[in-house]
Amino acid sequence: MLKTAWRLSTLLLLGLALALGGGVDCHSGGSAGPDGGTCSLGAERCACYGNGTCNVGLVCLSDRCVSVSPDGGAAGATGSGGSAGAVATGGVVGAGGIVGSGGSVGSGGVVGSGGTTGIAGSGGATGSGGALGTGGLVGTGGLVGTGGAGGRPPSGTIVEFSVPTDNAVPGSIVAAPDGNLYFAEQTGNRVARITAAGDITEFPVISTATISINRMTLGPDGALWFTEYDGNRIGRCTLAGVCTEFPTVSTVHAGVFDIVTGPDGNLWFTEELGNRIGTITPAGVLTELPVFSVNTGPYGIINGPDGNLWFTEVATDKVARMTTAGVVSGEFSVPDAGAEPTFLTNGPDGNIWVIEGSRDKIARFTPTGTLTEFPVRPPPDAVPAFPTTIITGPDGNLWFGEGNTNEVGRMTPQGAVTDFRPPTDQADPYFLAVGADGNIWFSEVSVNKIGRLTP
Repeated sequence: MLKTAWRLSTLLLLGLALALGGGVDCHSGGSAGPDGGTCSLGAERCACYGNGTCNVGLVCLSDRCVSVSPDGGAAGATGSGGSAGAVATGGVVGAGGIVGSGGSVGSGGVVGSGGTTGIAGSGGATGSGGALGTGGLVGTGGLVGTGGAGGRPPSGTIVEFSVPTDNAVPGSIVAAPDGNLYFAEQTGNRVARITAAGDITEFPVISTATISINRMTLGPDGALWFTEYDGNRIGRCTLAGVCTEFPTVSTVHAGVFDIVTGPDGNLWFTEELGNRIGTITPAGVLTELPVFSVNTGPYGIINGPDGNLWFTEVATDKVARMTTAGVVSGEFSVPDAGAEPTFLTNGPDGNIWVIEGSRDKIARFTPTGTLTEFPVRPPPDAVPAFPTTIITGPDGNLWFGEGNTNEVGRMTPQGAVTDFRPPTDQADPYFLAVGADGNIWFSEVSVNKIGRLTP
């Protein structure tokens, strides 16, 4: 209650400051208290309050100063439509709606044409193009985007879609060749399909017992293959929703975790608790490799850029390389003990990128094992993000969930990070996938929604 009241008062102060065209200029030096926000491009996550504005090139978004995206351009006090002329050509209503051509704020709204948070599009509150105006409710670069509701949203826009079954806990999400995405319902015990427009269809429940679908991947046969952590088996669903469970893994309580299609055309999976790697053919023939000599805790697994399988050892703080013959040909340590490397992905640069969840870092390994680490939260930010899973986006960057800060992060191959926050608080963005539409889709495990982010 107190937190909500503080946010409301903050928004009122911000609106008053913008209306007066004033405010204390933020300057370099990092974050500050509510009595005066300070920030620079190198410390964009500092507080941004009603009695402070952001440096040139930054705009205030979600109580902090952030860099303007290339789509949005530099921020301006008013859009190109002027400083909110009281009447404008055409009288009280005028050519563009309630306040006339140019609207109550002008093209792009408070932040300018294409701005991050413009209040009204070109044409004013109703403007040319109707209630949304050209550029939509928040101008080109805002929530709806050029052309109103039907146009492509601008960079950084997030739209959320609710899962029909209550408390289904949407988890792993995968893009399929039919142009749709499919996601697991971890407590719903089923798989669901979501179209690019956000329409969700849930397949029949796979089992009345708790199976805990953990990770899912697209198989070589075009079907969806998944691990059942509590069911202790591997499952398969066609895109039409016909699902099959294969015989239980021989290791009791193996903790079957991640799964990927290997370079040999078979499915490979990790057994976190069984301390081994397993493989299953598209026909369902399952083989478990010998148990490792020490407890490694095999976790995430990918088909690497070098024709080998790469997996993380969460218990030993290592990343391992293995041939399809089951030979571990290399183990590479991360520097910090307790870093707990979890999920990994093939990067746009031909390297392997790994989440270090407990150290708030992302590591980059070359195929020969050379390591470079990048912080997810550079100093002076003291709030840990706890990165979750990681993928490579269509823009040549790395994308990952941030469970603790309720954001989706984007990291360039050089390590620069930009964050995007879903509309719903405490959504817990976790698993991610690139859709056929070029957007980043992700599961919001704590609020039972699927998110779509336009990169």
